[in-house]
Order: sequence, then C-alpha cells, then structure tokens
Amino acid sequence: MSHLVYEFGVVVSVPKYIEEQPFNLAGIIIGDEDNPSFFSSLKVFEDEGETKVWFLVKADSTEKHQLIFSYGDGCGISITVPVVLN
Repeated sequence: MSHLVYEFGVVVSVPKYIEEQPFNLAGIIIGDEDNPSFFSSLKVFEDEGETKVWFLVKADSTEKHQLIFSYGDGCGISITVPVVLN
C-alpha cells in the first residue's frame, strides 16, 4: 500500500531594499530560532522583475518553520517571518 505525501510549494516575493539597505540573503529555519534543528540559505531567483525564494514543506509537518531575510552589510537589517500554512 502506498502512502501519499502532500507538500506545499511556497514562493515568497522579497523586497529588493528595506530602508535603503539592499537585499543580501534569505534562509529557512526549522525548529526554535535560538536552537534550530535545521538552517539553510535559500536560492534566490528573479521572476517577472521580482526577487523571489522558493521551498517545499510537507503538509503534515508539525515543526515550526521561519524565513529569515538579511539586508545590508555588517549590522544591517534582519527580518524573521513565521511560515503559516493554510
């Protein structure tokens, strides 16, 4: 008997600048932000003039997922956003 695994494909548009700081990095954190079970940078791509990132997540996943976006150099701006699947 086969078991179907459903996934969500998540695509996020990323602003090119925040407070005049250029976009630098996008990553995904799985688990607690202070003690993640997994972190990886995400591949950034351009689509119809927009900067975007893309990833897959299992539909039945109970782990906490967060995206982190970095702008500027050094002590720039870091934004963490929870991933909410509906």
